[in-house]
Amino acid sequence: MSLSFFDVNGRIGFPSKGNPEFPTAEALLDHLDSLGVSRSLTWHIGARDVNASWGNEQLLQEIRQTPRALGRIIPALVLSPALFHERDGIEHLRESLANKEAKALRCFPAHLNHALSHLESAIDAVSEFRPVLLFDCRSLPAQDSLSSIASRFPQLDIVYTNASWAQYVTVLDLMERHQNIYADISWLHVCGAIENLARKFGPERLVFGLGHKSNNGASILDLTESRLEDSAREKIANGNLERLLEISPAEINPKNTKGELWNSLISRQSSPVEIIDAHGHLGAFPTWMLERQQISDQAEDLLERMDRLNIRKMILSGSQALFGDPLAGNIFVEEAAAHYPERFLGYFVFNPHYHEILTPHFDEFFSRRFFVGFKLLSSYWEVPVTDPQYSAAWEYADAHRLPILLHTWDDPYDFPALLTEIVSKYKNAFFILGHSGGSDRGLAAAVELAGNNDNVFLEWCGSYQMTVPYEEVFAELGADRVIFGTDAALHSPAWELGRFASLSVSDEALTPALGANIQRILASRRPISLKKDNLG
Repeated sequence: MSLSFFDVNGRIGFPSKGNPEFPTAEALLDHLDSLGVSRSLTWHIGARDVNASWGNEQLLQEIRQTPRALGRIIPALVLSPALFHERDGIEHLRESLANKEAKALRCFPAHLNHALSHLESAIDAVSEFRPVLLFDCRSLPAQDSLSSIASRFPQLDIVYTNASWAQYVTVLDLMERHQNIYADISWLHVCGAIENLARKFGPERLVFGLGHKSNNGASILDLTESRLEDSAREKIANGNLERLLEISPAEINPKNTKGELWNSLISRQSSPVEIIDAHGHLGAFPTWMLERQQISDQAEDLLERMDRLNIRKMILSGSQALFGDPLAGNIFVEEAAAHYPERFLGYFVFNPHYHEILTPHFDEFFSRRFFVGFKLLSSYWEVPVTDPQYSAAWEYADAHRLPILLHTWDDPYDFPALLTEIVSKYKNAFFILGHSGGSDRGLAAAVELAGNNDNVFLEWCGSYQMTVPYEEVFAELGADRVIFGTDAALHSPAWELGRFASLSVSDEALTPALGANIQRILASRRPISLKKDNLG
């Protein structure tokens, strides 16, 4: 079934901080066309960063002056308390709603330095037109809850947008409490989130969104591959938003301009290449709202998702080892994965707080089939990678040519530049920078580190945090220095693969990252035999 997509999260204009993703309606339309998205509910960044009245008028003028935007760029006007106090501010907004030039209002309390309660008078003034209210979760004041607005205006439909894993518990709570709250799926990359929300609240309470440009087609593949009926997917893709806005279905369905890899995936033919996922997890996690926390149940669910996407193998670490007793946790995940020897390999979690306990067991673990490298989570352990307690892992990986998957982020613990002397000293080890540095600044440092060291690679998952186009990484480092990973069973593997496969990069450049690069690393490992004094 071919879906028509209606994006709830469009935006155009020049932000006061950073570079514009879509400076004009034409730029946004080019992006929609490249992904095969029919239309977008769009607001103007100037209405948030300059002035609501000015930016709203800029949006309406741009739509009028861009012929191919008509019927495809649907305006969402920004609502600010300032409008209530400006001369004719609310009157102009009422006119736009009355003549049906707009049917949705965007609210940014934290960005505009006001409380949710400050919006009540303005909402009261336009409530007779029943506008759809949209709140970006990243612009809600910490002390406020959207419950107050949902309770105050039960007759109005409210869409909670841009929620990621950290806001997922809030999504669940708000939708449970208020029938008039809907969720946008653009950033909901928690594994199984779409299915879970549709089952709990009905697919009618979900709307499709693309999110930031760096999300690419993540939510498209996640919805396409969800375990929902075709009718439910269609409602989420476009039907629910059309119903809320009281507009007819789109008459245009642009054909996307991506390659064979992307088109195979969205046509539900799985990937045309066999994929190795180099960043996975199994086990219960403390802060993630996962439906499946039992490791056996989680593994079965994950294998089914992997099969649908042609992910033939995953290299994973165990949550118990990451967040609890690392020795017992490493044993636990190895025993659990032993039921699927052809599908799972493991990273040995090396928590430096326990280096004296773990180091004597290296030969014992690495002489067996399962463990093929190390996993470090320095940010969570709050031990910087420069700490000498990591030395045993560096030395062992160097001696046996093992990969080390490191969580990297823009923080004092595993910022990529901290590894400069380490990767140079241990040239036979392979350093895989998980999340590619975690931010624009982290990405720049990661690219520089990899550019100066052949044993450094950038890993994909979680790089949606960045505004820098990942295409620039391929252009600067080449196809052989990127490794694909999903962070499953935390992230949805379809969400991360959809984001990757829809990059504006040729299939020939994307394909090595999906398997060949990590295979080359694994093939270079030196055999490890168990010493006699370690037996028994």
